[in-house]
Amino acid sequence: MIGIDYNKANVDIRAMFSFTKKNATAAMERLKKIPGIQGCVILSTCNRMELWASTKADWNGTLLEELCKIKEVDPTQYGEYFVERNEEEAVDHLFHLTSGLKSMILAEDQIITQVKDALTLAREAFVTDNVLEVLFRKAVTAGKKVKTNVIFSRANQTAMDQAIEMLKERKFPLPDARCMVIGNGEMGKLAAQSETNRCGCNSDGSSVPKRCSNDPDGMLQNQLRRTS
Repeated sequence: MIGIDYNKANVDIRAMFSFTKKNATAAMERLKKIPGIQGCVILSTCNRMELWASTKADWNGTLLEELCKIKEVDPTQYGEYFVERNEEEAVDHLFHLTSGLKSMILAEDQIITQVKDALTLAREAFVTDNVLEVLFRKAVTAGKKVKTNVIFSRANQTAMDQAIEMLKERKFPLPDARCMVIGNGEMGKLAAQSETNRCGCNSDGSSVPKRCSNDPDGMLQNQLRRTS
């Protein structure tokens, strides 16, 4: 496998190698046609992109070159941003990844779903093989066990939670602040939920909290309704 992440590349470089679901499917189908590549999976998130491949023992190609062909860029200009892992090292990396140990926010569990979705996408495109199927399924299972059985001091903290903590440390007047969440995707939902937790809203058992003093106009409630 080869990977690029926040440790070695800034957001602009990472964006060059990111994939939408549609583009990832097309790229994996192209890779699968290369003689010697028996299966592949592309994992693409906001913090990382990883290209996994199961190859024959005598395959002498490089994943970086194949990736750069797809992205139409010169591999000599971007090789420094990538890490290549093979065999046991690659397996070890994936298990650490699904356990949340390589995330920007320690022990965040979104990566489990992202890895699972990456495998599902490859499976739906008929580009994976038994090696990658077993590897990714076991890694996801291991990640779930870690989440259930291991307590991290900063577990379950999202990027929004961390942003709120940073604002507190910088003495921003959060108790009296009002906020607006822009965007109704997954990150928008997480942001709205973090804000309702911050202001101490009560829950009536549903996914939409009751109106509270910090949300007099129900703006956060409306955001949660749109994203639920």
